[in-house]
Amino acid sequence: MIKQEHEVVNLGGPQNSGPMMSTVVNIQTETVVPDHIVWSLFNTLFFNYCCLGFVAFAFSVKSRDRKMVGDMIGAQSYASTAKCLNIWALVLGILSTIGVIVLLVFVLSGFFHSRDRKMVGDMFGAQRYASTAKSLNIWALVLGILSTIGVIVLLVFVLPASLLAMGRGT
Repeated sequence: MIKQEHEVVNLGGPQNSGPMMSTVVNIQTETVVPDHIVWSLFNTLFFNYCCLGFVAFAFSVKSRDRKMVGDMIGAQSYASTAKCLNIWALVLGILSTIGVIVLLVFVLSGFFHSRDRKMVGDMFGAQRYASTAKSLNIWALVLGILSTIGVIVLLVFVLPASLLAMGRGT
């Protein structure tokens, strides 16, 4: 073991006493710009809320085109916009899906309870469940109108501001 260490020390020393020359190799690393095209395609197919998934897909394709041309700054800008649109499409799509499922469960349960009460002959119970189903339908209509107003506010005020912020890189 001591002999091996001694050999390593001897091999590491300079071989000649002349001037040392060095070579510098510049290796350009390719900047990886994610274009989010798979995520955009998923949102286009499954969560295409207000066509946000389709618009995100268009920006992803533009980002990929800019990357192929060599314009990394343009590709990054389009990719950032696609990412922001994908986030909004996913969040709004999940929330709307959950909302529709909850409303369907409540409205259909009231309908089936009312029908079951009519079959048994309990008209008072049937009327009570029918009025509950009617009130749930009214609440569904009100919530639908409020969510539509909320989406319009998001699309008009919040989304453009977040797109501008993503474009500036802040």
